[in-house]
Amino acid sequence: MEDWIALNNESMPNEQERVLLTDGETILIGYYILSENHINWFFGENVLRDFDVQWWTPLPPLPPKIKRAETV
Repeated sequence: MEDWIALNNESMPNEQERVLLTDGETILIGYYILSENHINWFFGENVLRDFDVQWWTPLPPLPPKIKRAETV
């Protein structure tokens, strides 16, 4: 997996690009939308409302899909 990148004005992921995010303890998948110069973060888990994003990294490639046996 890629190295973690500190979140600052010079190293932001692309807007609406899903990435791994961390506050140093918890890791989530999320993305952001910029509106009127304010960053709005959206996470897969809405339980963590006060999650302070400190680091990000691109998502790893998805594993191959497993073909399941056809049922008759």
